Amino acid sequence: MCSSLNCLIKSCVTVCIGMVLLSGCVMIQERPGEMVDQSSLFDRISSMHQSLLKDRLLHCMNSLDDPFKPSDFSIGHRGAPRFFPEHTLESYQAAAQMGAGIIECDVTFTRDKELVCRHSQCDLHTTTNILKTALAEKC
Repeated sequence: MCSSLNCLIKSCVTVCIGMVLLSGCVMIQERPGEMVDQSSLFDRISSMHQSLLKDRLLHCMNSLDDPFKPSDFSIGHRGAPRFFPEHTLESYQAAAQMGAGIIECDVTFTRDKELVCRHSQCDLHTTTNILKTALAEKC
């Protein structure tokens, strides 16, 4: 058991590095919604100091023929919610651009029986500003 701060820091760093290495090959994002092209990503990885992380990232980069090739095994649940608001056109487009072969939409209905993509019947007040718009009276 660690009793010193130095030992605790080393343990935390080891766990963090382990989590990164075990997390697999994922594409890196500059900012939410802005894709990093593959050449820019390769340049960034190549400019890193030599390390186990750099080796793993280069391996991932080189083992992917087309990292954004659509696959039925890649499902965009509610689009790409880490980058755009759920159930928006932008979120669905981002999911498709990132290789989602299937884009899943939670469907529910409004009071006037129109189908809409949203998580549940009673989440709009917590996930949007719908109550401040004219559309609020329809839901």
